[in-house]
Amino acid sequence: MNLIKNAIETMYKYHECYKVGNDGDSEAIEKSINVLPESQRNFVLVTSQMDNWANVYPVAHVLSDKYSLADLLMAYHLYLKEKNNVGNKADVIVEGDRFYMIK
Repeated sequence: MNLIKNAIETMYKYHECYKVGNDGDSEAIEKSINVLPESQRNFVLVTSQMDNWANVYPVAHVLSDKYSLADLLMAYHLYLKEKNNVGNKADVIVEGDRFYMIK
């Protein structure tokens, strides 16, 4: 399986848990990030510490069928918002649903 796709699917599962108030599997997400090629893994981890990460690399606001690095960055950004309870929960859920194209 594509490693980026696997990581995004793991973050999607976390999002689904977050929506209903359950704790997702952060350990599975960290494992899925750690198996990425070193350059991708480092880029994701470095940009996750930046305030203006979307200015560094073009991000996807809607998940594409290509499972690109842009998709991975946005999924990881949303995961961090959910994990760290950043912002209004309802707004974070809407942003995640829009990204994962949940109707």
